[in-house]
Formats: sequence, structure tokens, C-alpha cells
Amino acid sequence: MKTSKILIIFKKAPFPALMAIISFVLFIGVYLLAAVTLIEPYYFEGFIFAVPFVCFGIITFLTVTEKLKIIASALLPSANKK
Repeated sequence: MKTSKILIIFKKAPFPALMAIISFVLFIGVYLLAAVTLIEPYYFEGFIFAVPFVCFGIITFLTVTEKLKIIASALLPSANKK
């Protein structure tokens, strides 16, 4: 049952879901690197790296709950590209 929900999420919003996972992994890596290697770690300032994860997570959630169309969810992250 749980895997079918995950598959439905990836079928309805593949790009935002994949980017949310990738940006979350990168956020954890950068945040831990900054927290461990700096002399004075800036814990709260490091949360700025969580912004892409939160954005893609919101887009994925809105697409799966059908408040955002599938095509719009694919175009929204790439809207600034020319």
C-alpha cells in the first residue's frame, strides 16, 4: 500500500518529486559539511539550503492533490530558463 502511494506520486509529478529528493540529499550534505567543518558553525543560516527542497516538495504536494496540473508542475521549476 505504501509503495503504491509513492509510485502514484512519481507518476503524477515525476520531475518535482525527483528534484525534491535530490535537493534534500544535497541539503543534508551541505548542511552537515558546513556544521562540521566551520569553526563557528552557522546552524540557522544553513537552513537557506533547504529552500529548493521545500519548493519542490510544495510543487509535488500540490500536483498530487490535483490542485496543480501535471504540465504546470513540470513547467513551474523551469519557468526561468530561456
